[in-house]
Amino acid sequence: MGNGVWYLNIEHLNLTGAQCGILLLNCLYCNVWNNECYNNGLYNTYIEEGEGAGIYIAGEGGHSVEDNYCHDNGGNGIDGTGPGDEGKPGRGWGIIVESSSYNTVKNNQCYNNGGQGGLAGSASDSPGYSEGAGIFVVTPEGSSITANNNHVVDNNCYNNDVVGADQLYPAYPASGGIARSYGIALLETTNSNIERNTTYDNDAYGGYSWALGVGEDGGDGYAFGIYGQGESGLIVTKNRSHYNYAFGAWGGEDPDDFIGVGWAAGIRLNGCSDSVVKNNLCYDNTGLSYRTFGSEQAGGAWSSGIEYTASPGCQIFNNTLLENNWGYLEGGGGTYPTFIVAQVYLGSGSETSDVQNNICETSQDENYCLWVEPSSQST
Repeated sequence: MGNGVWYLNIEHLNLTGAQCGILLLNCLYCNVWNNECYNNGLYNTYIEEGEGAGIYIAGEGGHSVEDNYCHDNGGNGIDGTGPGDEGKPGRGWGIIVESSSYNTVKNNQCYNNGGQGGLAGSASDSPGYSEGAGIFVVTPEGSSITANNNHVVDNNCYNNDVVGADQLYPAYPASGGIARSYGIALLETTNSNIERNTTYDNDAYGGYSWALGVGEDGGDGYAFGIYGQGESGLIVTKNRSHYNYAFGAWGGEDPDDFIGVGWAAGIRLNGCSDSVVKNNLCYDNTGLSYRTFGSEQAGGAWSSGIEYTASPGCQIFNNTLLENNWGYLEGGGGTYPTFIVAQVYLGSGSETSDVQNNICETSQDENYCLWVEPSSQST
């Protein structure tokens, strides 16, 4: 751990068994090179939210984080203990950059990072969410210091799989847990540059819900190769994102129960106005859900190569988007999941965007090369 240190070199170390393999707190101009950080995280401790990271950078910046292996980091959230006590989140990251600026995160291998949320304390409570990411750049809620001008380049982020909490065996049914898997994720940062990364096989499995012959809603699964939310000045270029799968889970069979949504995308941006997405390759990202078993409501199978929501004024140029599809699991053989599938999807609030020179291909029925919601049709 470094606190307020300048020009520190951390090289050629194997770091395991802590909450974070390497922690730089308010440090400047450090080099973190050629380390292996693995099996770091807190599981079901007095810290209710399980979490763990290979490399954790918080504050200040100007660091070089290169050629590291960060894998199998994360922690599980604790279970609720009774009515009114929800399960706590479980999260894991290969590398996290928090409220820190002008960092270069380059040529790292980040895989098998994630945690699982805890079970709900009762049928009326919710389980904790499960989350995993290879690289996470974030400005936390309430922080006065914005993460800005970070360059994430030439990294491989893969197999950061997560499973939502399964509400199967306790003496009460509750909704299945949400699972969120990301290759690279950004939250409320400015002027981030995401370039030449490969994100693949980051899978999310929503949690199931069934106990004592009844169930509640099945859990949703969200799997995105690159995800941005609340970004300003974002550039996403020359990345490859593929084979990210999301699975919605089954639950109860009553008319007020829902099967979960499986939602996948190569690149998904929400609330990222004036961003630029160019020269990327996104293929075979798939959202899946089950056919219904009884009278429950159908789930959703949603997928896209590039997806924007609430992001006006964006530029989408020269991308290649191939066979990003929806799918279903046979389940009870009833109603198929609803689907929203397009190689490029412009959701509501993404007007005045510029979409040019993209190559889109799909061979699947009810799959579109370009889908523009009505509120965005000034694109």
